[in-house]
Amino acid sequence: MNSTNINNTAFNAGDKLFHVFWTGVKYAVTDNLDLMGAYYHYDQPAFGAAVNCANAAAFANCHGTFDAVSFVADWQFAKKFDAYAGLMFSQVNGGLANGFLHRNSIDPTVGLRFRFREIYRQGDQHDRPVLHLARTPLRWGALRVTHNPPLVRAIESRHQNCRSVTEE
Repeated sequence: MNSTNINNTAFNAGDKLFHVFWTGVKYAVTDNLDLMGAYYHYDQPAFGAAVNCANAAAFANCHGTFDAVSFVADWQFAKKFDAYAGLMFSQVNGGLANGFLHRNSIDPTVGLRFRFREIYRQGDQHDRPVLHLARTPLRWGALRVTHNPPLVRAIESRHQNCRSVTEE
């Protein structure tokens, strides 16, 4: 129209994809000591305009990976206090290493935590109401309440398909 030639092929060079995978485990050694470990893996396929990826770290759009392993020990020494210590080792390669000064790192951490809310461990006895969503044969969302009969009566009066369950 006005002798302008618009070229938008720069955006057709390939989508940026980023694949993330992680897994972890938590093991209660005692009632007050937990050990945790995790593995993380990121994978970035090459994207964008074609570049020479012989030195992949030189270009952010080359294929790259990130791998990390972490370990944590968490000791609950009082009802609302716990102390933890952890370590994470990580390594970046290829295009994901672009901009990093060091490709490997070891990151230690230690700390002390105060919880304002109580965290109940499985099997702990407490007197607060516990709400459960249960699946009924006909529909999702039936509500069960334990440990608080007045609350049960209030909920039952509002929800017809609600049933109460008491501890045995």
